[in-house]
Amino acid sequence: MAMAAPLTVGFSQVGSESGWRAAETNVAKSEAEKRGITLKIADGQQKQENQIKAVRSFVAQGVDAIFIAPVVATGWEPVLKEAKDADIPVFFA
Repeated sequence: MAMAAPLTVGFSQVGSESGWRAAETNVAKSEAEKRGITLKIADGQQKQENQIKAVRSFVAQGVDAIFIAPVVATGWEPVLKEAKDADIPVFFA
């Protein structure tokens, strides 16, 4: 049986403005490491435009999945379509 290729996941974090967000990022890193997943983290610095750039970068890199901790609830449709067109699943955290 062939071994599955290791996964690479992008995580667009809203920012590190609180202890809660820092903990969320640390847990994501720890869990990815336990599972042999390469995790690419982008700090959105509380700006949706930074998060959209990060998601586009993840799509261009061909990651296996993308997680977003969104700074706002709306305005994601264009970049979500780009990920969908690339067959990359997106999850909101």
